[in-house]
Amino acid sequence: MIISVADDGSELYILRIPRAKQRGHGNRETFKFRSCDARLGRLLKALIAFNVDKKLSRPSTSVDWPLFISKKLGRLPGFEYHYSAQELGFRLLKAINSVSPIHANSKRFRHTLAKRANDDGADILVIAELLDHNDTQNVKVYTEGNANIIDRLNRTVAMEMAATAQAFAGILITRDDINAHRTGHGKQIHQRNLPNGVQALGSCGTSVYCGLPRPLACYSCPSFRPWDDGPHGEMLDSLIADREIQRDNRYSPHIVTVNDNTIVKVAQVIKLCDEVDATSRRALE
Repeated sequence: MIISVADDGSELYILRIPRAKQRGHGNRETFKFRSCDARLGRLLKALIAFNVDKKLSRPSTSVDWPLFISKKLGRLPGFEYHYSAQELGFRLLKAINSVSPIHANSKRFRHTLAKRANDDGADILVIAELLDHNDTQNVKVYTEGNANIIDRLNRTVAMEMAATAQAFAGILITRDDINAHRTGHGKQIHQRNLPNGVQALGSCGTSVYCGLPRPLACYSCPSFRPWDDGPHGEMLDSLIADREIQRDNRYSPHIVTVNDNTIVKVAQVIKLCDEVDATSRRALE
């Protein structure tokens, strides 16, 4: 890491990263220079200072010390006290799991970086530079066939997607089920900012405490009991309107599409309600 001082006296941090997979070049012969966030830079600076005592207690003929110094000499010539890729991966996963139990590895980080750059509109040359590619021939895998981002999701598209998406996991409660509609107010689920927000969207089918935001999380929950006379159409219109406002204001695609799955689930509930109404009308004929 390179530390320089700006005109205002603040420290600037630059990472000097060895390039990998470069044909015709040996290990640590060529480098990429990346600007580093000040918060991360200060942590790395503290780690470098912490490593001073470790270097004194571990004699080495190498001039290049690893950022994370191992207790063992290691088997790689010229890379004394370096962790292997497997050891570093294990320690990285352990650190991540202490914060959030997700499946993570270096390949997934790399793919996520490229995909998010593409979603945010980065040029293919920019993505190649981020991934340290010499050309763009292997970058197209990150930019083609990306169906995760739907530019415009309106009511018609949502209803069409509802027919082919994964089935709604809850249980629809009809207006004829008097016992379900007599559920206590603590179990009823509302969206108060809707024009008809006084009317419940449905009820919760479990007594277990849930800290998820409702009603958004409810539509993907198997314990949700939507009512067939609930204002689900208003809920759908509200979600789509919010999405369009964010889209028109050029929010990040990750923000714009965060509720897309919920929109489709609401559309599925509306289709179920329509099927119940159609069945009821046929019964009366």
